[in-house]
Amino acid sequence: MLTKTYKAETMLEALQMVQAEMGPDAIVLSARESSESAAWGLFKRPGVEVVAAPSGPLNAVLNKNQTAAAAPAVAAGVSLQEGAGQAGWTGMNAPGKTTAWQPRRVSREEALQAAQPAAVKTEQPAARKPSDETIKALASVLEAVKSAHGTPPADGVAMEAPQPKGKAVEIPAPLRKLRQHLLEQGVEEAVLERVFKVALEMFSTASLQNEDVCRKYVQKLLEAELREQGANSLTTAKRLVCLVGMSGSGKTSATAKLALLFSQKLGRKVAWVCADTLRPGAIAEARAYCDALGIAFSVAYTPADLRESAAAASEQADMVLVDMPGYNPFVEEQMVELGQMLTELANRTTYFVAPANLKDSDLNRAAAALGILGLDGVILTKLDETYSYGSAYNFARKSQLPLGYFASGKGAEGALQAGTTTRLVSSLFGKGWNK
Repeated sequence: MLTKTYKAETMLEALQMVQAEMGPDAIVLSARESSESAAWGLFKRPGVEVVAAPSGPLNAVLNKNQTAAAAPAVAAGVSLQEGAGQAGWTGMNAPGKTTAWQPRRVSREEALQAAQPAAVKTEQPAARKPSDETIKALASVLEAVKSAHGTPPADGVAMEAPQPKGKAVEIPAPLRKLRQHLLEQGVEEAVLERVFKVALEMFSTASLQNEDVCRKYVQKLLEAELREQGANSLTTAKRLVCLVGMSGSGKTSATAKLALLFSQKLGRKVAWVCADTLRPGAIAEARAYCDALGIAFSVAYTPADLRESAAAASEQADMVLVDMPGYNPFVEEQMVELGQMLTELANRTTYFVAPANLKDSDLNRAAAALGILGLDGVILTKLDETYSYGSAYNFARKSQLPLGYFASGKGAEGALQAGTTTRLVSSLFGKGWNK
């Protein structure tokens, strides 16, 4: 290989590494900022990355243009700036410090000459075919729709074959109405474009003239984008369940709902470990829930406390619920503390508590910060505090976290149900969670 990549914390260190290994005549092809992961891969520290090559082999390629195979390999390592006369530093400013050794720059003309292959191929890339999994998923959705709605629409119009792909198809009015409604709900436009395109290809225009039938078709396609735990979330095999979420996400209320579900409705012996000790009144609130439900209660202030409390509770209870500290994904210290606590708990089920009335971009950021620590599902809360469920749908689709539970209402007595794709997508077409 003609090129080699060097990584260092500063540009001066990287250039010294190039000079030490390749000599003072080495050629720097590109330089850019890079970053390296710290603990758990959550945080990154700045650094630089330099691509260099020895002058001898590279000059031979640039000046003589020997072979079509070698030239593209060299050009692939050359980073050019549009409008400049020669290659320069890209991705960051030129290093502020100077050294006795300065790398020779490759001119734009030399790089373009080296990149010119001996024989230019005019073949177009092969069309990308859908994967077998995608074909099977769409086939299963089609079969489900046909089995549920195999009869002709209410207006008596028989099902027709879909229009040929080459012929322009007018979007039926019911489909346009649904699209506008879903956009107002906050569903991403790109998702709707793909879903409606599939609907037009899979079903005839006549079958989409009935608004109810049209809605059911679209609903099935939207459901296919999500994952769920369904009934399995009510009888999880793991004895240790942790709830993590941002401050104010409804995490403690969701813990109380789970405690009520497992203790009184499923007949399990439940223990509550409160690790949310920084929020004012959090300990008192959790203790009040436990006293009302008649379940064991303990407090953990440090990672070591949490490990010991969880182990002790597991010996006495069938199910241990851990209310983790609320965190801010933009504050590094809080993320480190939460990570230290979670690493103390092995063989756990971890749910991300996401309020449905929060922007999906914020939810994505908060969940991504914990991705390396392992999330098993999502609990959507505050579903009764909004009329728009597009953000919740977008987050569930992007994160691909299985839907664990849906929580609404205040306190332990509020509604809690197993999360299903059908229930969430249905909310996009209603006027509220309970409508």
